[in-house]
Amino acid sequence: GSTSVTVTVLNLGAWVANTTLCPGTTLALSSADIQGSWSGSGVSGPAWTFAADDAGPGMHELTFSATGTASCSATTTVEVLDFGAPADIATCPESAPFILAGTPMDGTWSGTGVTGNTFDPVAVTGPGGGTVVVLTFEALGCTTTSQVHIEPAAPPIQLGEVCASEPAIPLPFAPPG
Repeated sequence: GSTSVTVTVLNLGAWVANTTLCPGTTLALSSADIQGSWSGSGVSGPAWTFAADDAGPGMHELTFSATGTASCSATTTVEVLDFGAPADIATCPESAPFILAGTPMDGTWSGTGVTGNTFDPVAVTGPGGGTVVVLTFEALGCTTTSQVHIEPAAPPIQLGEVCASEPAIPLPFAPPG
């Protein structure tokens, strides 16, 4: 005798294609009509989402696990790009041009006072200062902005003699940051 077996392959319907994300983005994770849950670094829900900033840069494997009698699972991989630039930069109006930092280093900076990856505060303000310039950094398909605060240095403060037992003395500072 022979025995007949029927195998039914379930389509979980819960799938997100392998993808690449910039920091600061979120991805909606599908569960279709299947009861279950998503797990992995950066995942929260229900409603199931993946937050790139919570997971951090790198490759992250996410798993959807169906509940019930089938107990099936499916996985996908999300890559969060290692990308970023400082949100705030402080400098003085007479400062020498300086190299702007960003990850990856081969990204592109743009904005007033920028040549290549170098920023020149004098080109923006001349002497005196008191300016905020917004610069844009782009790389790997991601974009962010940085604010450059150009302020004159605070005048010197005469403290006289100070003992270690004295209470804290607040010091003004300029430029901010």
